[in-house]
Amino acid sequence: NDCVHRRANLPEPWVTVNNQAVKNAERIAVRFELRGRVQGVGCRARVEREVNALARVHEEPVLGWVRNLPGGGVEVVVQASREMIERIHAFVSSGLSEPVRVDSVSRDIFQDTDIINEFKSSRVRRE
Repeated sequence: NDCVHRRANLPEPWVTVNNQAVKNAERIAVRFELRGRVQGVGCRARVEREVNALARVHEEPVLGWVRNLPGGGVEVVVQASREMIERIHAFVSSGLSEPVRVDSVSRDIFQDTDIINEFKSSRVRRE
């Protein structure tokens, strides 16, 4: 099962992600909103591939999704370590090449840990 869930034999701040014990306090959830020419040009597929590649290379689970927003933007929501969040931020800010053009990236951190525990997929997926 790819869901994040609490396991009875783990202390409270720990959760399992894809059958790995991860200290939940070390993970954060962040929402990036990409603006520019980001819809209809393969942006979501490229973000999905890169985030999943980063997760494999660094052997770290990353949860979340990538989806189009009304009004022309793309939303990327990820739950990961702070270091992985910085890698993903760097990629969505400057790692996407033509025909994608990212003019701006906003970033919001979720404060509610209940949100973090509700992610459904062990991979970033397109919606």
